[in-house]
Amino acid sequence: MFAITTSLRDHQRQRRRQPALSVTVAASRFSLPTYPFTRENTSADADAPNDAAIGVVVAYIVQVRNDAGALDYSTSFGGSWTNLDTVTAGQGLALRFDPVNEVFGLAYGDGNDVKFRSSTDHTGTAWTAATTLATEASAIGSIALAFDDIGDACVFYTLGTGTTLKRLRRTSGTWAGSGTNWSRSGSVASLTGLSAAWNADYFLAVTGTEVTTTHERLWAVAMGDTSLPTNAWSSLKAIAEADAAADLSFAYPHVCMVNGFLFATFQQIEAGDVAASRVMFTSVNSDGQVLSTWREPFPAPYMENATYDPVLYGAPLAYDTTYDQLYLLAPGVLITANRGDGTQEFSELVTACSWRETPTGFKATLTLDFSAGFTYTPQLLRVGNDLLIQHGMVSSTDDPPEAEYGTTLLLNISRIVSRVEPGKTTLTVEADGPWEQLARFRAPQAWTAPAAQTRGDIFQRVAGRAGLVVTLASGDRAPSDAWTTDTPEFAIAAGESAAQTLRRLLEPTDDFLRLSASGGFEICGIAATDSDEADGDIVFPMSDA
Repeated sequence: MFAITTSLRDHQRQRRRQPALSVTVAASRFSLPTYPFTRENTSADADAPNDAAIGVVVAYIVQVRNDAGALDYSTSFGGSWTNLDTVTAGQGLALRFDPVNEVFGLAYGDGNDVKFRSSTDHTGTAWTAATTLATEASAIGSIALAFDDIGDACVFYTLGTGTTLKRLRRTSGTWAGSGTNWSRSGSVASLTGLSAAWNADYFLAVTGTEVTTTHERLWAVAMGDTSLPTNAWSSLKAIAEADAAADLSFAYPHVCMVNGFLFATFQQIEAGDVAASRVMFTSVNSDGQVLSTWREPFPAPYMENATYDPVLYGAPLAYDTTYDQLYLLAPGVLITANRGDGTQEFSELVTACSWRETPTGFKATLTLDFSAGFTYTPQLLRVGNDLLIQHGMVSSTDDPPEAEYGTTLLLNISRIVSRVEPGKTTLTVEADGPWEQLARFRAPQAWTAPAAQTRGDIFQRVAGRAGLVVTLASGDRAPSDAWTTDTPEFAIAAGESAAQTLRRLLEPTDDFLRLSASGGFEICGIAATDSDEADGDIVFPMSDA
């Protein structure tokens, strides 16, 4: 049963009822914010391992790179690069903005040393001398850096491409005297790349190979700072996977917190008969947590410079919180993605609304009348964006009464048809639900579920790859043991639709799916009190009684 207010419950049982309908369009896909990419500029700058950050005081973008051992920075895209230091070619670097001290911070490897510099102000045009944070017995490999919201920070670094990853924290302005090993060395055979972001805890993207199998992986992992126990490491969560024999590898990861969600890019390198290297883009599907499901990575567009040379060393992400704008950039490439206004309401324009739900599908149709000249944002009302429909009644106990809502449908726009008649302009908006989203997604490669994964784990993974969130009902609606404990032998064929895959998982159980108010599915079991007979109460779309 979905909870509704007492006043709404009482009003819907009356003989005379005043309905209310709310219709809102959002720049998101099943609650995940969407950012359409636009190429802003290109230059002939040479590509190299690089990082970038944007200030939150004023939107200054700063880039750094390791250009064959020359550690350079730039404060204007396509402008000149200024040398900071000479280091070993290929050694890691990481650039982030410190929002408390309002300066940029740069961590980098220099031989066996981990070094750190700060900009002298929020523009990144001048830098302090280097401070050596740690000296190791072997050369530094990859480096990541993140600042929290109280002025503390943490540098993460690897030794070469081995299995050692260390953290080195700054607390109350003082750096720790040495790095501390992480607890996941036994899960990896090698480490090749790092990036970090902070949002209550530290979140890392890590490239490398899996222990024993040496399969190529891009993982997400969290280290506790606020929500998780301090300095405790989570398990590794696979973002991208490739078989050891596939001639496919991952490198140069970059992560960024965007609107509360964790976004990531990385380089995917193919070394087969037709060699290729391209930047891939992905994100979590909910609330920015690294342990959430990740959607299937896809190629980031426009990733070549003015001379059409492709980006080979990754594309850092930078997010401008003031204007809700995302940047993807590398030496020679600048791409922006702006959501603009995130939502707009169209309730007053609705002249017709209908929807039909089946066990494996959902279709809705709205007619909007624009004859009165209503002004709307075109980039919001378009195919691919979310459509939120709320059914309710004018039932509150306020004077005058306000609308209260019960049934909430979060759908995705699939088609828009414009009709112009004498004196009348209408749009017919068609939208569908999670099953249709699953039907559009095809597995890019074959996959076999690990032996320890439950039926629910597999379902979560497949739905997440398609960009959907799956939640579990609780109480007497909790899923069955077949869902939570059964570990089936299960495989997915390349090209199989996610809808077909999930129907196969669902069929042997007594569980069922219902739409979640936040998008995606809720998995429900059959309650012991369920009956085929009605209980005499009024049944209305406000509840699932």
